[in-house]
Amino acid sequence: MTYQHILYEKKEAVTVITMNRPPLNVLNQQAMDELEQALLSARDDPGVRVVILTGAGEKAFIAGADIAEIQAMVSTGALNARETFARRGQRLVTNVERLGKPVIAAVNGYALGGAARSSRRPIWQSQQRTPSSANPRSTSASTPAGVGPSASPDSSARREPS
Repeated sequence: MTYQHILYEKKEAVTVITMNRPPLNVLNQQAMDELEQALLSARDDPGVRVVILTGAGEKAFIAGADIAEIQAMVSTGALNARETFARRGQRLVTNVERLGKPVIAAVNGYALGGAARSSRRPIWQSQQRTPSSANPRSTSASTPAGVGPSASPDSSARREPS
């Protein structure tokens, strides 16, 4: 399969999936679809034993959601647009959690929004080179839908380091 926003490379038992949407590797619907397809391809390949997720370039691993795309979806209602996008992102995170193979997040640069939280999840082993992470909504009273502590069914047992 050919992808527009990711690079998929298999070397023996290791598959490297690189988010390639310069300059900051933001996630739009197409990029999330491609990531999901690549993850499922790696899952279904018996020769793949581990998956590494990383970002192209030196600026960002993944800089969160494509806000311009979410704003364009507002014609369906702001809350609906946000929740639709967040649910799609959560489905992607769930696919990583349930892949059945180790997934390593090679965080190179910024990890923002949902990518910041997801890269710290226990299933994602983080290899960091000059990392920086942030949730742009962390100063507000709300947590982005789909990426908060209640995002996964077993999250009650998890605690973030202080």
